[in-house]
Amino acid sequence: MYSFEEQPEQQIDSEYITEQAMDAIYSLVIEPMEDRLTEEDATLIGVIGMALKAVANKAKAYEDMQMGKGGFSHHSRN
Repeated sequence: MYSFEEQPEQQIDSEYITEQAMDAIYSLVIEPMEDRLTEEDATLIGVIGMALKAVANKAKAYEDMQMGKGGFSHHSRN
């Protein structure tokens, strides 16, 4: 089982939270049902996983921008 306590507090960001949530969903829901999933189901789950990762990456970029990381102008935080 995964725990948010495994990561130091200052390292908890949108990418870490998404990764932990996806790992828990896989372990608790998807893995036990793998033998009952159709190919279409597996493909959809994969697409959903990629979409969640894309959203987490964008959220992390926004977090970094708000914290002044990444070489963004201070005007970009308006």
